[in-house]
Amino acid sequence: MMIVMPVRPPSTAGPRLHTATVAVGLLFALEACSADALSASRDRQPDASFDASHGPLKDAEIEPPSDASEPPGPELPRDAGNNLCVPRCEGTCGGAPDGCGGECQQPCEAGSLCANQRCAECSEDSDCSGAERCDPITSRCEACDGDSCWRSALYPADWTPGSTDAEGRFLHDFSYAGYAGGLREIFEPSTAHFDITAYGSGPDWTSAIQLAIDAAISAGGGVVDLPAGEYRVDGRLEVNGSNVLLKGAGQDVTRVYFSSAAGMSDHAHLEFGRMPIFGAPIALSADGLSREFSVDIEDAGDLSEGDEVAVGFVISAAFRAEHGMESYWGFAAEEWRPIFWRTVMSIHPLGAGGYRVTFDVPLRYPVRVRDSASLRRIEGTVREVGVEALTLSNAVELSQAQSENRVSLISFRGVKDGWVRRLRTYSSPLSSPPTEAQHLQSHGISVVGSRQITVEDIALGPAQNRGSGGNGYLVEISRSNEVLVQRATLRGGRHNFSFNWDFGNSGIVIRDSSSEGSRCDGAWVACRSEFHHSLAMAVLIENSELSDGWVGGNRRAESSGAGHTVTESVYWRLYGSGDLYSWQYGHGYLIGNDLEVQFVELADTSDALWELEWYPFWALNSNGHTSLHTEPEDFLEGSARRSALVPASLYADQLLRRQTPR
Repeated sequence: MMIVMPVRPPSTAGPRLHTATVAVGLLFALEACSADALSASRDRQPDASFDASHGPLKDAEIEPPSDASEPPGPELPRDAGNNLCVPRCEGTCGGAPDGCGGECQQPCEAGSLCANQRCAECSEDSDCSGAERCDPITSRCEACDGDSCWRSALYPADWTPGSTDAEGRFLHDFSYAGYAGGLREIFEPSTAHFDITAYGSGPDWTSAIQLAIDAAISAGGGVVDLPAGEYRVDGRLEVNGSNVLLKGAGQDVTRVYFSSAAGMSDHAHLEFGRMPIFGAPIALSADGLSREFSVDIEDAGDLSEGDEVAVGFVISAAFRAEHGMESYWGFAAEEWRPIFWRTVMSIHPLGAGGYRVTFDVPLRYPVRVRDSASLRRIEGTVREVGVEALTLSNAVELSQAQSENRVSLISFRGVKDGWVRRLRTYSSPLSSPPTEAQHLQSHGISVVGSRQITVEDIALGPAQNRGSGGNGYLVEISRSNEVLVQRATLRGGRHNFSFNWDFGNSGIVIRDSSSEGSRCDGAWVACRSEFHHSLAMAVLIENSELSDGWVGGNRRAESSGAGHTVTESVYWRLYGSGDLYSWQYGHGYLIGNDLEVQFVELADTSDALWELEWYPFWALNSNGHTSLHTEPEDFLEGSARRSALVPASLYADQLLRRQTPR
C-alpha cells in the first residue's frame, strides 16, 4: 500500500501508517482553504496618494518609490600628492573591498576564518567550524544550521552533470533557467524612453499606453514609462515587438487596473508576443540522448549557427505504451510536439555522412527516431521584453469574473529572454465583493511556449474564479523551457503554481517562494500547487514554503487525459505545514524536505481495479493523482534534516559550477 511518511515524527515511535487505513481521515481532515484564510486585512487598499482622476500625480504629492536608487556613498580617500585612491584595509581580511575597486590581500590569523570577507580558502571540511563544510568549488565555508552538514548521495562534492548512481538515478543540471540562461543580468533594453502621458490621457488609458508601446517598437526598442499614479485600462495591451520594457515608478506608486471581463476567456490583459511558428521538419538520423548537447541529422539544409529550433517528436503509440499511457494522452496522439527549445551553437559534418548539431542547453529526455524525432526552426519570436516596478489588478465584479475562463493578467507567448519583476497585485476599485480583497479574475502570470523567462520579486492573488475549467492558476507554465521563478509569494488561487497543458515543460526552477491558501471552489477536495499535465521534465522546486502543498503524479483521465504529469524532477529543502505527493514517472527526488507529510510509496493495487472509470477515492491523493505505472518509488532522502543540507541552493551551486569550470 501507499505509505504516509510523516516528516515531523511523533514524540514516541510508532508504526508507519498505511494510507488505505488513514486516507479517508486525512482527506476529510484537510483544512479547507476558506475565505477567512484570505483575510482582507493582509491587502493594502489604495491610499491617499492616488486621486480620483486615476491619472499621474505631481511629484510633491507622492512618496519616493520604494525601489529608488541609493544615494551616492562617501568620496573615496585620495592621496594629496597625486590624487590617487589610497587603499584602506585596516581591520579587514583578504577579499574585502579596499575602497579603490580592488580587494584587500592580507591573510587571516592562523586558525581563523573570515567568511563574510572571503578570507582564507578552505580545502577540506576540517578547515571550517563544526557547523560548516568546505565547498569544493568556491573554497568557502558554508554554514549549516543545527545538525552537522550532510550532502545528498546524488549530489556529492565532485558532482558533474553526468553523475549517475548504480540505480540509474541522477540530478539534472538546472542552472540554465531564467533570463539569458543565467549568463547575464537583466538590463533595460534601450536608453529611449516613452512616457505614456505624452500619448494621451484618461480616464481610459488603453490608447495612450498602447501608442507608447507601439512607438517603442517602431524605434527598435525602448522603455515605456508609467509615472506615479493609478491608471484604468478598459482594453487589452499587446507587446508584439522586441526590446520593450513597461516600467512603473515603483510598487505602490504606479498602479494599473484592467476593467474588461466579457470575451476575455483565454486572453491576457497584458500580452507579450504570440505563439511561435515552426518550420519544416529536419529528421534526426539517430536517437538523441538525455543530458547530451547534440543530435545527428542527415541533411542540414540551410540550418545555421544561432538559429532557434524546437527539438520534438510524435506522441506515438510506442511512446504512449512505453509510459503506460495507451488509454491517455489521446489529445496529442500521433501528433508532433515541440519538447525542447534550443539555440544552435554549431553544425559539424560527420565522417560517415550527415551532421552533428550542438545546442546551448542539454536535452532533458530521450528523443527517438522511432517517434519521428526532428528539428524545426522557430520563427516569429519576441525577445528582451519585460514589465517591472508596478502594481496591477484585473479583478471585477465577482459574477463577471466567474463567467469567463482562464483570464490572465500577464502572459508571455513565444518569448525568449523576458521578465516580470518587482510586481504585486492589489484590490482595484472594481473588485467585488471588496470584503474578500480579490486581485485577479483568474490567472496571474502565464508563460506559454516560451524560453528563458525570469519571474522574481512578485506577490500575486487572490483570484476570483477558482472553479473548474482551468481557472485560478497564479503562476501557470505551459510548453516552456528554462523558466526561473524566484521570491514569489502566491496565495488564494486554485493551484497557485501550475505546470499546465500539453507536453514541453522542462528545465524550470521555482525557488525561495511561498504558496498558501490554494482553494478549489465547488470541489470537496483540498487544492495545492501541482504538476497538472503531460510529463513535465527536469523541474527543480527548492527552498520554498508550502502552507498548502504540492502534487505530482499520474492523473490518468483527468483534464482531458493528462496522464503522467512529471518525471525526473526534484523537491529540494522545502518546508511548511503543507504536504507533498510525489509519484513521478520513472525517477523522482525528494531531498531534505521539512513538510508535514510526504507520499512516495507505490499503491499495491491490481491493474484490473484501475481499469474502473471511477477508481476508489481512498487510493488517491486529494487531487486525483495515482501511482499507477510510476515505478520505481521516488527517491526520499534526509526528511526533517533540511537545515543541514548543503548546498542550500542546488540551482545556485550548479550555476556557479557551470560558470567556474573545475
